[in-house]
Amino acid sequence: MTHQNRLFILCSLLLFAVAPIALSVAGLSSEPIYDSTYLGELSKKTERLDSLNDKRLVVIGGSGVAFSINSPLLKQEFPLYEPVNFGLYAGLGSQAMMELALPSLHKDDLVILSFEQESQALSTYFNPTLMWEALDGHFALAERLNGAEKKALLSAYPSFASSKARHPEKFVPQGIYAQTSFNVYGDIETPLADYNHLSGLYDVNMPLSFEEDVISNSFVDAMNSFAQAANQKGASVYYRFPAMNSKALVAGSDVDSYFDFLQSKLHFRILGDPHKALMDPEWFYDTNFHCNQSGALVNTVNLIKELKAERDIATATSITLPGKPSLPSSGTEVGDDRDARYFLAEEKDGGFAAISLTDEGKQQEELIVPSTIDSHAITQLSSTTFAGDTAIKKITIPSSLRTIEDAAFSGCDNLEKIVLTSSKPSSYSVGHHLLDGTKANLYVPSASLDAYLSDYFFATYSSRIFPIS
Repeated sequence: MTHQNRLFILCSLLLFAVAPIALSVAGLSSEPIYDSTYLGELSKKTERLDSLNDKRLVVIGGSGVAFSINSPLLKQEFPLYEPVNFGLYAGLGSQAMMELALPSLHKDDLVILSFEQESQALSTYFNPTLMWEALDGHFALAERLNGAEKKALLSAYPSFASSKARHPEKFVPQGIYAQTSFNVYGDIETPLADYNHLSGLYDVNMPLSFEEDVISNSFVDAMNSFAQAANQKGASVYYRFPAMNSKALVAGSDVDSYFDFLQSKLHFRILGDPHKALMDPEWFYDTNFHCNQSGALVNTVNLIKELKAERDIATATSITLPGKPSLPSSGTEVGDDRDARYFLAEEKDGGFAAISLTDEGKQQEELIVPSTIDSHAITQLSSTTFAGDTAIKKITIPSSLRTIEDAAFSGCDNLEKIVLTSSKPSSYSVGHHLLDGTKANLYVPSASLDAYLSDYFFATYSSRIFPIS
């Protein structure tokens, strides 16, 4: 154990002396249990950045970077640079990702900041619970974070230690959201990222906003401070808009005005054209920022051309682009439709969504969301369906439902249980605000509990996820 690790443990024990010593041991000195999860990749990315002495081409961001960069192609086109994909998860905090990378930067590095075009990613938001999981077994990396983030980590420590005490076995996630899905460069590289799996081909919970208030002033300051520190080390820093699903663009968005506004705020240049970053929905996978493998190739070719133009590199870029991945025909999944008479539906984004309850439905204490209503397959649960329903106590969600809109259960004051019947967390598309406005917990199949607890989308709700008894 390093001196930094010992120091961090000592600080934790001093600040949380009232917590049981057993929890302290479970939290910081026990074997890591999250290192095989998606977040477990953080230490691998940092180790790669630390270990390379050559010029690096470092792309920093959230999962939009992890899913949307093809580093072998960057290496092919820029042979003098070693690519490092330093994107992982916006939920960790965009500022934190810059802080983790900064100590490793050096002369002649090219650094690209590319954060998701949404308010959480474009702020100084920090999630200490998720950061604990990402740092599990590599706690010395916390020394790179700022004072406020360290304080938040220490405040969240008892919960982290308790969770490790309750779950001493390693998480072994299945599917795409696992450490094994990353290649040596830090890219997501797996055939599982094959085509657009989103209902209606875009994520309704994450619209693309280009209003000026989507980015906080404090985050602009953080990026400028990072760029200044990187420049002092001899690195060059650029901002680049990430690959974005054009179907999620808010109507009336003025992309050009936002570009001009952002460039006026940043003390370093924006790379490329944001309009080219708005790509067709067929290039995406399971969010408005996660490219499928073909989309990652298209996005990387755009990046290569932009960087060559910026750096006055005259070599031609002759790369054959793939065709858009075809979508498989979708059949109607049979579910439990006994409560269909209590729901009303309407067409939305080429499918059908449950949008409200009938008057009789509003009197029910337990409801099963149907897979079909009037012979229409229901793939979305609207934020209005259960809004303000004070009678409901238990809602069961079928595996056929693809999208649950944010705040779908807001105002359900007596709701206790939301039962997710699918054995695969990836069956559902959920946002950052799934449980806003309700005190209810999520209940999932017992055999899939670990999968939900370590899932990319559901991990943020882990303290409220329980097995179906």
